[in-house]
Amino acid sequence: MLALVVLVLLLIPSPEAPSSAPGFIDKVAHFLLFFALVLPILSVRPRWWVWVVPLAIGYGALLEGIQPYFGRGFEWYDMLANAVGAIAAVPVAHMIHRRWLQRR
Repeated sequence: MLALVVLVLLLIPSPEAPSSAPGFIDKVAHFLLFFALVLPILSVRPRWWVWVVPLAIGYGALLEGIQPYFGRGFEWYDMLANAVGAIAAVPVAHMIHRRWLQRR
């Protein structure tokens, strides 16, 4: 379900941002989307990071690649933000998983 939400959010045409809005906000949004995509899976199954993270990075690259067909632009830094978000979720998910096991 989260992958579908990410798909929709990254493919809907974006209105022109005001000149005062920094591009940094867009990168943070990409980071958070992929962080949120990976975190729930790895919080339950932390050992799956070996295939979940590469799949998420590939998914982000695929979405960036097809964005020009949906009225959006391809950006390398968006792809980087997607990857960093997916990778950053790994240690947080491991911490959540450990704390969850301690409560059991």
